[in-house]
Amino acid sequence: MSDTIRKLASIRKIENISDIPGADMISMATIDGWEVVVKKGDFKPGDHVIYLEIDSWVPSTVAPFLTKSGKTPREYNGVPGERLKTVRFRGQISQGLILNYWNYPEVVNAFHKTRLVNHWENNDFDVTDILGIQKWEQELPANMRGAAKGNFPSFIPKTDSERCISEGTLITTDTGNFPIEYVIKNGIENFKILTYNHSLNLCEYKNILNYSIMRNANNWIKIKTKKGEILVVTTNHKIWNNDINAYREAQEFKVGDKIIKKM
Repeated sequence: MSDTIRKLASIRKIENISDIPGADMISMATIDGWEVVVKKGDFKPGDHVIYLEIDSWVPSTVAPFLTKSGKTPREYNGVPGERLKTVRFRGQISQGLILNYWNYPEVVNAFHKTRLVNHWENNDFDVTDILGIQKWEQELPANMRGAAKGNFPSFIPKTDSERCISEGTLITTDTGNFPIEYVIKNGIENFKILTYNHSLNLCEYKNILNYSIMRNANNWIKIKTKKGEILVVTTNHKIWNNDINAYREAQEFKVGDKIIKKM
């Protein structure tokens, strides 16, 4: 079973640096399948860096440059800073932020102490708490908050790790069914996707708030329904299970379980 704890900020190793067509000042760094735009010459393959994931709330003390010049930092849970979003530079999607960990003494001390004591060689040393990074969550409008219907089932693990569906998966939108990559390529702001409202027990179209692209080939699972329909998702992608009226990770489903699928 894969690690289900999401590290919003971690020490990772750059796998590759490649040029961006038509761009002289920026390059693309690849880290564990994620692509991040960096300033050309700042990093090289094999460098250990701090990688911050999308939807991290980054304090201004960590990355003041995220706030536009002349603007006041936003605030989340009392912490001035900015939320990391998927952005595009010169046509290249950038998913996250890379920082030089040598610029953060508290990270350097913890990182090297751990390697010295444990002979650490893994590529995911967690520095989320050290840097004060938070997981950004959109606040629901007051009229949508409602009341919780019972406690979260104890037998379903909570996780913030990456959950994805595969390229080619058809997405039901307000203008038709399209592969997920088509929706992204043509602008998520131009589509509303069909969602299931558990409170009202109905399907409704909602705006797409954000997305990220994962090119990691590991930890995928294929689910085949009785009708022969195929769904390919990451092992920890959550799917509604009608038998228990709750979400379960894909890897926890067994033959005979019932899922919600809108055709």
